[in-house]
Amino acid sequence: MKKLLHTLLLALGLAIPLAACDGDQQSCGDGVPVGSCPDAVGSCPDAGGSDPDAEVADSGAGGADQGGVRERGPTPDLPAGQMWEMIEAQMATMRGTQSLVRDSFLDEKMITVMVCGSNSPLPTTPGAQSCTAVFVNGQFLLFDAGDGAQRSMEDLNLPVADLSAVFITHYHNDHMADLGEVIQRSWVNGRRHHLPVYGGTGLTQIIEGIEQTYEIDYRVRQAHHGADFLPADAVATIPLPFDVAAGESVVVYENDGVVVTAFDVHHPPVEPAVGYTVTYQGKRIVISGDTADTETLHEQSRGADVLVADAMNHEALRSMEAISAKNGWDYNATIFHDIRDYHIDVNELAALAEESGVGTLVLTHMIPTIDNDLIRQMWYRTPIQRQFTGNLMLAHDGSSVQIRLENLDGHELITEHYESGAVRSETPYVDGVKDGTALTWYENGDLRRVVDWTMGTGRAIEYAPNGALMVPSVHPEYAGRTFELDGARALIITTSVSTLGEGGAATGVFASEMTAPYYEFLDAGMEVDVASIEGGAIPVDPLSFLPNIISSYDERYLRDDAFQAKTGDALRIDDLDFTAYDVVYMAGGWGAAYDLGVSPVLGEGITAAYRAGIPLGAVCHGSLGFLNAVDENGAPLVEGRRMTGVTDKQVRELGIEITPQHPETELRNAGAIFESLTSASDFLANYVVADGRIVTGQNQNGSAETAQRLMELVEAAQ
Repeated sequence: MKKLLHTLLLALGLAIPLAACDGDQQSCGDGVPVGSCPDAVGSCPDAGGSDPDAEVADSGAGGADQGGVRERGPTPDLPAGQMWEMIEAQMATMRGTQSLVRDSFLDEKMITVMVCGSNSPLPTTPGAQSCTAVFVNGQFLLFDAGDGAQRSMEDLNLPVADLSAVFITHYHNDHMADLGEVIQRSWVNGRRHHLPVYGGTGLTQIIEGIEQTYEIDYRVRQAHHGADFLPADAVATIPLPFDVAAGESVVVYENDGVVVTAFDVHHPPVEPAVGYTVTYQGKRIVISGDTADTETLHEQSRGADVLVADAMNHEALRSMEAISAKNGWDYNATIFHDIRDYHIDVNELAALAEESGVGTLVLTHMIPTIDNDLIRQMWYRTPIQRQFTGNLMLAHDGSSVQIRLENLDGHELITEHYESGAVRSETPYVDGVKDGTALTWYENGDLRRVVDWTMGTGRAIEYAPNGALMVPSVHPEYAGRTFELDGARALIITTSVSTLGEGGAATGVFASEMTAPYYEFLDAGMEVDVASIEGGAIPVDPLSFLPNIISSYDERYLRDDAFQAKTGDALRIDDLDFTAYDVVYMAGGWGAAYDLGVSPVLGEGITAAYRAGIPLGAVCHGSLGFLNAVDENGAPLVEGRRMTGVTDKQVRELGIEITPQHPETELRNAGAIFESLTSASDFLANYVVADGRIVTGQNQNGSAETAQRLMELVEAAQ
């Protein structure tokens, strides 16, 4: 059922484009890109640009319905059934999440540089060829469009309908093979403005060829769907060729403070060949294109915040040439010899980046390209880090760098690190409350989460390690790390309340809030005890095990006789010494709203554990278990502490307000700094916050991460 639902959602949800455009973007005026002035922009949907069904002016071009709205017949009846209701809800969530992603990329407070194609012409790894996206001041600038670039951009949920301009570095096919798809797919997905394309001499020939190739496609799509839906004038592409003298540079694009400069590079016999520099508010992003070591690249890279550069290991290529020659593979030997003429060597690139003071060096188009971390380390990271002291990223499709533009005056920017030294997160605070854009990374440097905080409440977008958008779901798989904590002990505490009020609907602990931390602790080698307020059989909310709600941890629980025996006869908290454990964790569920927050025994146990230096955690309603605990000075433990739990808004949306305590209300009243995330579907919104030794999660989706953060504290204390 899960696989079926996932397949249907991909087919029905992600295939629905979020149209967007900027009707003023190409108007002739102060912000016009350098070059010839485009024609009037095609009609655009509403200012938000998110409604592909909005009426647009008739283009007057060919097609079946040149007069406007096409008659489409009656709308089918909505099929009944839980599956279709869930599909509708998840489709709405996908669209809402995509809208958040679009807003994030076009956020004027940040510059985002994303590699959407990292492969070389000799790939041994999956992924697209040359493609780099720069989002700056609400503009989407695309540099190169090699094979697979468009599919990669769609996989990465880039807002292709908002594409502002395309810049081609040179006319090798691995840098422009997908240009036709970029033009066509951005139109089909909702682009309603003319698209300017920049490049050296020869560009007009290429654009005319693309238009001729795609003319039939444009015509039949409009004839089928109607001019109101796919206006022909919006597909127009404007070639803006330019000349750059040898060793020189020239400004080719200016729009609302964003300037793009093309500079000559050395890629013989390919001419023209250029790199590009994007500048805005003193920030510099340089895209090298393909080039040997050249003075123009040195000049443009000086003080660059980001340099996206091709890279070649000449020594490896010489060895591969020798192997080919030995075996009589003349074609290979010739290629391995010739391509060294026009690609910068890793050692030359390292020296250039260090001398120029580059902040972050992003390696893409690496030759040889190989999908082996050890060899990538040997051929690229190690030789470059011998000379370059800045940040280094070996890019894959989806790798990104963020540059802050927001004014952080009056803010404190707090940075957290992994034990390896890699940056985990950067979060701005005002008087101890989160405010502004917070960024979180995986340990390998890939972006994990972007949160726009407004005084403690945020809207989050999450990404998988490969750069793909993670659409909120009831139980997303958590990509955690492995721990070895043999001999450590964990205590999980749950509710003993089994109904919503006297004689009400069955409830209890929400299963995954108990099962996820249990197996995270167990798999790390920990001994795990399970207790409840009253002891005995733990009530588990039956909703936990419904199809499409049950988690993988829950499925494992239903096959685990040992765990079921523990929940069938749980320990009683009155009989336990909380200080005998290395971790104490409190699970949530609606039942916890009746007993965790009013138990003096639990309050005493949590107080003792805290004073003993033991990491403490909770998820959802489990956070109520902190209410009766006090710190070393006798003050409420939650006072002035950053915490989370299920929000009042989530409680209202779920329609269960009958419970006597709501975590957000109770924690705020007790003096906690309550933090939470909201999303397109708040039932799925999740957040985990660590404040010292206390880790709390917003809802069931935070259970595994909360357990992992607690184990990090245990590991650090060993």
